[in-house]
This record gives sequence, C-alpha cells and structure tokens, in this order.
Amino acid sequence: MRRLPFIATSFGTWWGNDVKAKVQSDIDIIAANRKNKEIILGECKWKNSIDDVSGVNKLKNKEHLLPDYKDRSYFIFSKAPYSDHARKLEKMDRNLYLITLDMLFEEVNVNA
Repeated sequence: MRRLPFIATSFGTWWGNDVKAKVQSDIDIIAANRKNKEIILGECKWKNSIDDVSGVNKLKNKEHLLPDYKDRSYFIFSKAPYSDHARKLEKMDRNLYLITLDMLFEEVNVNA
C-alpha cells in the first residue's frame, strides 16, 4: 500500500482515561476525516522484538475511545519484523496494516 485508505483532514494523538479498562491509555497516531467518519488508529513499537499479535489486539480494543467513527483502519509501525501469525492477521483484515522500518524508506512512485 502506498497511500492512506482515505484523505485525512486532521492528525494527532490521543491520551486520556479509558473508562472501560479503568486505566490511563494512549494512541500514538490518529489520522481522521471527521466529515466522512473515517479514522486511522496507529501505534509505534520501536523495540528489537515485540509481541505483535498482542499489539494488534490492544490497538483494536482501543477503538471505543473514539466512538464517532464508522470506518476504522489500524496501523502498527515496528522496528522489528512481524511474526507469521501477525502477517496472517493482516491478510485476513483489510483494515490492518503492519508497517516495518524498511517499508518507510521504500521508494514511492507517485504515478502509481
């Protein structure tokens, strides 16, 4: 994928009280189009190894923090490679994107 799944009109992060989980929580990256009710929830995992499947589930479990959006996409950025299990989850979910460091530096053809 070379482009976002929609045209985002606002960007930021989210931090606050998760009343459902009864903890302080955060979302590293938010990109949204409020008019069309579309949102990207993103997390950055910059360690040499991660529990990527758990990370996917944790991110998806935060969707209730921003309830006004109907179309959601999930992006996880990782320094470490993803497990085969996480890649299978990505293939099964068209709204899940697992991004590696190498992918961030791939040359992009703007005409594609």
